[in-house]
Amino acid sequence: MSHSAYRRYITYSPCVTLYTLGVKERVRVRESYSIKFLYPPTKSELYKENITYAASIELFLHNIHSTQSSASILTLESSRDRVFALMLLSDFSPYTIQALD
Repeated sequence: MSHSAYRRYITYSPCVTLYTLGVKERVRVRESYSIKFLYPPTKSELYKENITYAASIELFLHNIHSTQSSASILTLESSRDRVFALMLLSDFSPYTIQALD
């Protein structure tokens, strides 16, 4: 079968084009509500990943689901979740946090 047989176009608005294994797809991009952890410059990537992951577990314990998109960014499902996460996590000392637009 040729690549054109596997080509699928799913159109939504807003959307983004993904190229995976030579297949062009358009998939829906949901609004993202992210927070960024600001660490001291002396901290390693492993340290940042572990502390950010621990913060996501803390949020999960409060029924807030998140995904970790980098060593210092968590993406949440709603604006309400982001505000609650900012309030909950702002008291921890290894980092400061800010909302990403």
